[in-house]
Parts: sequence; C-alpha cells; structure tokens
Amino acid sequence: KLKVVVSPRKVKGSVGSQVSLSCSVTGSEEYHLSWYRNGELIYPSNSVRMTGQNRENLVMAGMAKSDGGAYQCFARHAKMSAQDFVQVILEDGTPKILASFSEKVYNINEFVSLSCTVKGTPEPRVSWTLDDEPVIRDSRHRISHYSNTEGHAVSHLNISQTQVPDGGVYRCICNNSAGTVSYQARINVRGPASIRSMKNLTAIAGRDMYIHCRVIGYPYYSIKWYKDSNLLPYNHRQRAFENNGTLKLFDVQKDVDEGEYTCNVLVQPQLSTHQSVYVTVKGMNLHPTCLHSQFMTQYGI
Repeated sequence: KLKVVVSPRKVKGSVGSQVSLSCSVTGSEEYHLSWYRNGELIYPSNSVRMTGQNRENLVMAGMAKSDGGAYQCFARHAKMSAQDFVQVILEDGTPKILASFSEKVYNINEFVSLSCTVKGTPEPRVSWTLDDEPVIRDSRHRISHYSNTEGHAVSHLNISQTQVPDGGVYRCICNNSAGTVSYQARINVRGPASIRSMKNLTAIAGRDMYIHCRVIGYPYYSIKWYKDSNLLPYNHRQRAFENNGTLKLFDVQKDVDEGEYTCNVLVQPQLSTHQSVYVTVKGMNLHPTCLHSQFMTQYGI
C-alpha cells in the first residue's frame, strides 16, 4: 500500500520569500509523483523547481500572495495511489515603517540621533542616505541595528560633533524580498547656508525628471530656480518645490528644456548664493501633431 507524507506540516511564509516542500513516499520503489496547488497541476518554471529522483522536492521562489493555499503531493503506481497535502499560509511581509524621526534644527557640535523602526518578513535590512548619497560610517557617524522585543528591526544613526555639512535630507531605506519602503525628513544644522555641488544631468525626451538643489546650513530664506535668467515655473510642465529645493520637469522636450538651470538661495535678506547644472536631453521627441502628419505616415516614421 502506498503512503504519502508532505513536510513540513505547517508552512508560514511571506510574500517574496522561498517555500520548500518535500514529499515522502513509502510502499513502493517505483511510482509517479505530481504536485498540485489548490487542485491545479504545478509545472516547473523560472520560479518553480522540482528536484530529486521522482521530483519529490518542490522549491518555489518569489512567492506571490496568490501562491498561498493547499499543496498536494499525489503518488501513483499501477492501480495504487495516495496523496497528502499541507496548507501554505503567506503573509504580506512588505516592510512597514512604524516609527521614524522628524524635521529638526540642531546647533553645531550638538548630538543627533535618528532612528527608524520597521516590521516585515523576512526582517528588513535598513540603510541610510544623506541627500541621496550613502551615509559613510566613521568616528562621528555611527549606525547600529537590533531587533526589539516585538521582533521589529530598529536602526539608529548617531552623529556626534555635528557640523554644517551634516545637514540635509536623511532617508532610511528598508528592504526585504517582499519590497522596499523609505522615509525621509530634513535635518537642519545652524550655520552659513550654501549649496552642495551639482553634477550635470541627462534627461530622456518624453519622460519626467527631477533636479535637486541641496542646501546645507540654516537658516535660509528662499530657494528659486532659473533657466536662462527666467524664473521657473513659467509653463505648466515645470514645478518648483520651494520647501525642499526640488524642480520637476514634466514630459521633457529637447528644444525647450535642454540648457542651464540655476538654483538661487537667499541666505540672508540681502545676500544670495547660486549653483548651475546643465541638462542634456537625449532621444527623439516628436510633437503629437507630427505623429499624424501625412509625411510621417507616408514614410513610416
């Protein structure tokens, strides 16, 4: 008599994780084995592997929410057959930030402690950036991670003897196999305001793009963007976020958007500083009316 046992008996996984099942068959040396999910035959694919002499091991990577349910192992030999099944329960393990830091003003040499608490399955990894650049650990910048009593990941970024260049937008990025989530807030350090150096950028025609003006020091009074001496925005495809110095260009077009952009920061009532960045636009960008013209149609463009 054939007997089938699927192990492990209890399977709790998370979206994005890997699940492995094993099927043990007794009662015959020879048999044909099949795997079913919720009554449907499972086939090998990029994310599904079946290993062993009789495909008795089922390994599934990158589980989706819909992959949960009853998994059945079915063995047949001659007129004998047997089956066993287990329930696979998948939780949404996407990281969720439970506690974070908020915008604050610090003095030079003051101690700064930022933290992010995050839950997720598997336990998320946390990394830190300042103005989109990774925070470099050194004697003044310490990063520590631990799990609290609820099993949530806690990450601390501690800055000692804080200096003006330590100011800016800090982001904690939390990721695991189920997804990524991030949180950001601005930390201001009192001192003379200036703009971090800016690199020239390349945009793709027809897409949106962001240009960031990274201000350090505090206080400052305003952040304004100019293109060819014209204050932005001057059309509906431009949006300037004055609170954080970001300029967004919608549906970039080479003939009008390529060129030099200048960020001007008023650092004192009568004193300003500025930096410029050159934006190159790549890719052919046809105006919508061109797409329907007879010439374009005739030559298959």
